[in-house]
Amino acid sequence: MSNFAIHYKNVLRLGSQSTGGEAETGVKAAINHIYRKILSATGQEHRKRSFVFNLALPTRASVTSSNAENYAIVAGSSDQFSVSVDDGVTQTITLTSGTSRTATQVVDDINSNTNYLTADVSSNKVRIRSNTYGTNAEIDIKSVSNNAYTVLGFTAAATNGTNNIEYGLPLYVKYDIFLEDPGTGLPVSEISQTEFNKSYISKNETGTPEVYLKTGKYGVQTQPSAEGGAITVVSSSASDSSTLHVTVTGFLSGNRVSETVNLNGTSGVATTQTYDTIEHIVKTNDDGYSWTGRVTVTDSGSNTLSVIPPWVTSPSYQWIRFHPIVDSARQYNLSAMSYKPDLVDDEDWPEFDEDFHDLLDLGACARILPLFGKTTYAEQMKEDFTGRMKEYLSLVDPKPNLIQQMANVQMGTATLPRHPWISGVHRGLAKSQ
Repeated sequence: MSNFAIHYKNVLRLGSQSTGGEAETGVKAAINHIYRKILSATGQEHRKRSFVFNLALPTRASVTSSNAENYAIVAGSSDQFSVSVDDGVTQTITLTSGTSRTATQVVDDINSNTNYLTADVSSNKVRIRSNTYGTNAEIDIKSVSNNAYTVLGFTAAATNGTNNIEYGLPLYVKYDIFLEDPGTGLPVSEISQTEFNKSYISKNETGTPEVYLKTGKYGVQTQPSAEGGAITVVSSSASDSSTLHVTVTGFLSGNRVSETVNLNGTSGVATTQTYDTIEHIVKTNDDGYSWTGRVTVTDSGSNTLSVIPPWVTSPSYQWIRFHPIVDSARQYNLSAMSYKPDLVDDEDWPEFDEDFHDLLDLGACARILPLFGKTTYAEQMKEDFTGRMKEYLSLVDPKPNLIQQMANVQMGTATLPRHPWISGVHRGLAKSQ
C-alpha cells in the first residue's frame, strides 16, 4: 500500500537508523531480497508489458567523389583505385585511361572489376556504396600508388553506414514477444534461423518488414556507432566509486578484447581498450560495498549503449533482425512477458497484492535488524513474516498458468464431484497438467 521510499524509511526507523549512507543501502538491498523472494514464491516474477519500439533507418556505407565529370585518367600515373568492403579483401583495379572520362564510364569500370559494392552516378559525380546496411557496412578506400583519387575527388579513408539492421529490445523483455505494426494492424511474425536462411536468399532486401528473427542476447541495447572507439561508464550516484568495477568484453578487428575499469561516481571513466562491438558488460564490487546508482555506458560518440539499474549485475538484451530491412524509420507496438524489476526509485511500487505489502517491512527487518543490534526485535519480525507469508500463499495460486483438474474422477453419477474445484480447498486432491 506504499511506494519504495515509505518502505525503506520505515525499516530505517524501526532500526533506529537515519537515511543515507550504508544503513540505507543495506535496507534497500534487504527489501529487494524479500521482494524477489515473494515474487518467486507466488509465481509473479513476470508480467505482460507493452512498449513502443522504434526502428531507425539503416543506411549503406556511401562515399561520393568531390569532383564532377569529366576526368583525365592517365595510365600509370592516375589510374589506380583500391577499396575494401565490410573489412573484406582489398580490391585494386585499373581505370580506363582517357582525357575526358565520364562519371558513367568510371562507374562501369568499378562495377565490372569489384564485388560487394555498387557504384553509380550522383549529380555527375561517382558514388560508391556497400551492398550491406548498418554500422557494420563499410567502404574503405585504400592508399595505392598512381591513384586516381585526386582526379576523382576521393580520400583514402573508411566510411561506415548508420544505425543497424539488428535491434536490441528493452532490458526487461524476456519472452512471448508480439510485434504489431500500428499503421496496418498486422503482426510481424517470428521465424527460425533455418527458415530465414532457406527463404531469404537476398538478406539485404529492403521494404516493409514481414518477419523477424531472434539473433541472440548482448550486454548492450545498441552497438557502438563507430568502429574502434573507447567505451565510457558513469554512475548516477557519487557514492559508486573505485570499489565498484565494470568489465566490458567485445571484439576489435575480429579479436576478442576485455577491460575492467573502476567507477568514479558521476564522472565518466573511459576504457583504454577500443571496441567494434560489445558482447558483455559485468558489474562487480569489493567486499562490503554495493551499487546505488544506474550505470550508463556510452560509445566514443556519446551514444547511449546501455543503462544498467543497480540490481542488474550483467544486462542481457534480446536482439532481433527484420526482413526485409526497413526502408524508412518505423514504430511498432511491442508486447512481451517482462521481468519485474527491483525497487530502485523512491516512487517505485511493489508489484504484488497491496494488502500484503507489509511483508516487505517484516522480511527486511528480520534480515537486517540484527546488524543494528536489534536481534530480539528481528526474531519477532521473522515470526510475523512467516505467518503473513503463509496467509498470502494460501490465497495465491503458485502456478497460475496451469489448468487445475480433479484427480481420480470416474464417469458415473455417483462418483462425480458435487461442487466445482475450489482453489485452496481441494489442492490436496488436485493435479496440474
